[in-house]
Amino acid sequence: MTLVLLHGLGVDAAMFDDLRDRLTGPTVAFDLPGHGAEPALPEGAGLEAHAAWLAERLASQEDGPVDLLGVSLGGLLAQQLAATRPDLVRRLVVVDAVTTYPEPMRAMWRERAAVARTDGVAAYVEPTLALWFTAEAREADEPVVAWTAKTVEGTSPEGYARACELLEGADTRPLLDRITQPVLVVCGDDDAPPFRAAVAELEAALTDVRTCWLPGRHAAVIESPEPAVAALEEFLSTPDPQPEPQEEQS
Repeated sequence: MTLVLLHGLGVDAAMFDDLRDRLTGPTVAFDLPGHGAEPALPEGAGLEAHAAWLAERLASQEDGPVDLLGVSLGGLLAQQLAATRPDLVRRLVVVDAVTTYPEPMRAMWRERAAVARTDGVAAYVEPTLALWFTAEAREADEPVVAWTAKTVEGTSPEGYARACELLEGADTRPLLDRITQPVLVVCGDDDAPPFRAAVAELEAALTDVRTCWLPGRHAAVIESPEPAVAALEEFLSTPDPQPEPQEEQS
């Protein structure tokens, strides 16, 4: 079964290069719209339109369902697709993602979209690094930190702005009861409060869910790849749940 990986805001599919090298099964990573080499969707496109884009990509790549992992922005998109196209998703991994943002963060996304269009995204490199990585990783200027800084700075301002607008309006809460696949929720143990709070929300709302806490912040899955890979391999190799036997009608 192929594992499809969806990255976070401001980077691209290369976010997962090290993780993919460590995983034993087949993997695919896509640049999300407005990131890397992928053109942005039309202005105002929400999660539904992005999920339709992803469904088309999966249809052109695979025969049958995939395992789907999304980080942050990618995690919201993964929730949307798993809920609305269960035929495409066998298992779901939600990494450091909310179901919707609190109003202060919605206002932040509005401001970021406006600034990105007028001044570019350079101002958001340092805030991204501070949210994503531990102080130790930043002070050591580890390769993954340096790569993130360079990639965020090189992201299309319009692509970044449209992704910020997508994040502002995203809300998967009405869809959670439609996610029936096995789900692994992963979060950095020092991530920002909204992401840590979302873990309990997802645990309460989903029917088949387990949780993994990783050492680190918002990008713990790439800062701490060894425990991340161990958790993923265990989850993805667990036998699929068997349907309840039907009682014979007399």
